[in-house]
Amino acid sequence: MGRKKIALIVMVLIMASIGIWYVRPTPTPTPTPTPTPVPKSITFDVSKDGFASGEPVEFTIKNVGQTTIYLPNTAPWHVERKEEKLRLVRIKLPGIPAREMTIGEDGEWKPVFSPISLQVMTSLKPGESLSWSWSQTNYTREQVPPGIYRMGISWDDHISYSGEFVIGALEYQR
Repeated sequence: MGRKKIALIVMVLIMASIGIWYVRPTPTPTPTPTPTPVPKSITFDVSKDGFASGEPVEFTIKNVGQTTIYLPNTAPWHVERKEEKLRLVRIKLPGIPAREMTIGEDGEWKPVFSPISLQVMTSLKPGESLSWSWSQTNYTREQVPPGIYRMGISWDDHISYSGEFVIGALEYQR
């Protein structure tokens, strides 16, 4: 064999070993799935914005959509309390005596109560509604303190919340 042929074969082997002639398969793009609109809809309302301590809190879920929704159990609701963060601030201005103030900041929602219920799927057809009442007690059956609360309800694979409401409206000032 001639020197040129051997040099060519060596060069081809070297190129093949370092991957110059490596052919990668072109990946086929996966189509992006089109989201399907969910025609399900509910309203979840508390009977009023403020309650005296100990007064039952009444609330209702209504299916306002076109299809049946499914609740995971017979009482799929829970109660949360807004834990406000309070800071003590010392204010000192020239010529004015120092003053301390407590300033509230938005806090996190913390679970307060969730009822015991039958673990049976409950359907709610279009136009139907269910109502419940909460006695303002926590997990240990004690009266909850005055504050800002909301209800949460599980349905299908969603959680919806009521508007905020106040317990101890006469005693609680934000």
